[in-house]
Amino acid sequence: MATRVERVCGSKEECSVPATTSEPQKSPSGLYELQIVEGRDDAHYLQFQVLSTTRQSDSEIYKTVETVLVPEEKFYTRHRTYIMWDDEEDRVWVYSGDVGIFFWDMAASGQWEKQICIPRGENVRDVPIFLKEVLREQFHSCFYD
Repeated sequence: MATRVERVCGSKEECSVPATTSEPQKSPSGLYELQIVEGRDDAHYLQFQVLSTTRQSDSEIYKTVETVLVPEEKFYTRHRTYIMWDDEEDRVWVYSGDVGIFFWDMAASGQWEKQICIPRGENVRDVPIFLKEVLREQFHSCFYD
């Protein structure tokens, strides 16, 4: 079920795109890698994990060091689902047509924490350009232009 996702960046040259099972994505800092894992119980679902990475040399070659985040959440593929990095921060975004918009980022404690993106709420972050573009009609009240 690996699908290729094209960039939808508008005027910005660099933006994040969703990770897929065949195309993990590096975080904006380059310190982490987002990997997508498929599974099946009563239906197909996606999960993700974040791996820490380290640079092997001055080149762009990275080596995986350890798994630092493996959420238990399952996002069912019968609903539109995108899992991706933020455009600028080491923050993982998940859009699920079933259960909403979530993000995971590093808390002051050094632990990854999940938050729900609530339109106009306290924890609204500037969502990735890709999500703004593909979900513009559906969720325009969530996004600040």
